[in-house]
Amino acid sequence: MDEDAQLVARILGGELAAFEALYQKYKRSLYHTALAITGNAGAAEEALQDCFVRAFAAMERVDASQSLAPWLQRIIVNVSYNWIGRNQRWPLALDAFVDRLLTGPTSCPEHYAEASELRSIVREAVASLNLKQR
Repeated sequence: MDEDAQLVARILGGELAAFEALYQKYKRSLYHTALAITGNAGAAEEALQDCFVRAFAAMERVDASQSLAPWLQRIIVNVSYNWIGRNQRWPLALDAFVDRLLTGPTSCPEHYAEASELRSIVREAVASLNLKQR
């Protein structure tokens, strides 16, 4: 029996220390996922808490023979997008997002030209999406 399956069995047996171990095992990666989606540290913390509350409530339905990582990642992604939907704003301006992607250790004219071209391409791609997909 792998570690996740053992944790699920212990959690279902009422052992709260097992849930703490599950939290400690996955909190960092889940937090970073939420932070990447929301762009807001407070929202990422809130999403992390909500993720584990939902996971605890659904623990009886989880397939313990599989890794919990994909299941928990799906929960955190959904919770994070729900936060964005509730706040109805982009977590990061499109230009700032592209700049963040392109930030490198050096800046040269070619870098700026590429960044400008990429911004245009990303804007066009986003504009072609329907409102729900944006």
